[in-house]
Amino acid sequence: MKKSKIKEAVSQEERKRYVNFAKGLKQYLMKNDLKGFKISVSVSKSKRPNPYIAVDMFNWKENPMPNDLRLKAYKAITGKSTSEKNIVYGNITQNRIALNYGTWKEIFKDKIKESQTMKKSEVRQMIKEMINEDKNLGHYSEDHGVTYVDSNFINKSSGMLSNSKLKHMGFGEFYIDTPNGEIQFARQNKKIDGFVGRAHKIYDDKKGKLVKQLIAIMLKNKRIEQVS
Repeated sequence: MKKSKIKEAVSQEERKRYVNFAKGLKQYLMKNDLKGFKISVSVSKSKRPNPYIAVDMFNWKENPMPNDLRLKAYKAITGKSTSEKNIVYGNITQNRIALNYGTWKEIFKDKIKESQTMKKSEVRQMIKEMINEDKNLGHYSEDHGVTYVDSNFINKSSGMLSNSKLKHMGFGEFYIDTPNGEIQFARQNKKIDGFVGRAHKIYDDKKGKLVKQLIAIMLKNKRIEQVS
């Protein structure tokens, strides 16, 4: 007897609720725990309920994530306290805290307004991004010896190198596993004209050889284009 599949994909309304919560979380943090800091808050693109919401610090090397906020996240995850002065635990780091929606709610309880309405322009932009994602070419850009790619590039890179696999590490992070080494995609707080979705720094453990091979193959197959 075949088991029926459980549909876990969230509705557009539920997705908007998570986005609204993330927006409220950012506003609350900028007035309280992260007052005076420049931050970004994003919701993972998972289609399942209770997605991860990441808080990223700009210029984190000069202004790392305050340890007090890291402690709140640590307590919520482990149920324990710690006297550690520089907490680094899983997705709690100096530059980012990534927790699921439910955990953020637990930390701040009724302090985040989920009912906050989005501007019409914000709703249109969100829907536009959801529709355009993965329907266009992938894009890459070169900047002072560093190569950046967009979300479409990552989606379209799957299987392009022989015997390779695109693997998800969680929280929007991916890498390509090949017989000759790994290609990594590191998310960046960088906006590049022409990119779809987030920008990622692409690099490998073979002094750039695998990245060059991947780009050459994807260009040949007309899956990507370079933007300036």
